[in-house]
Amino acid sequence: MANRFRVTVVTSDDADQRLPPTELAAELLRCIEQQALLNAEDDHPYGVSIVGTRAEGDDLFVVFRQARSPHLYGTRENAVSFSAGFAPHQTPTELAEIFLQDLSEPHGPGRPAPCGWGAGLVPDPAVIEWLGESSPDRGLVGAAEREVR
Repeated sequence: MANRFRVTVVTSDDADQRLPPTELAAELLRCIEQQALLNAEDDHPYGVSIVGTRAEGDDLFVVFRQARSPHLYGTRENAVSFSAGFAPHQTPTELAEIFLQDLSEPHGPGRPAPCGWGAGLVPDPAVIEWLGESSPDRGLVGAAEREVR
């Protein structure tokens, strides 16, 4: 079933633009990668290194390391559900900052993903520990899908 939701994302101070969910996921990933690099240059306290990213439809996959951690973590997020959880008219850069701040929070152990979520993101996807709502045993259910059920 095709996702028929649209999200308003502000792309500048003066104008907003409606992005379809697939474009929102790609734009959010671009901003996450860019913001993570800027944070690293500024010695930002978030301390997250992005290792690999991929957008599939309106889902985004991010593999990362926290500062001084040997663990390689992964998260799968629905871009529409994520952006809908915040005040309207957030810029992709603001959403990326929120996303990175969440990644920087301490994490316990994650779970392996036998379903190939990490394929192509790192040489050995079996070492990725998947976190939270994205853990393979819970699956991923977006807010819009929960309302329909």
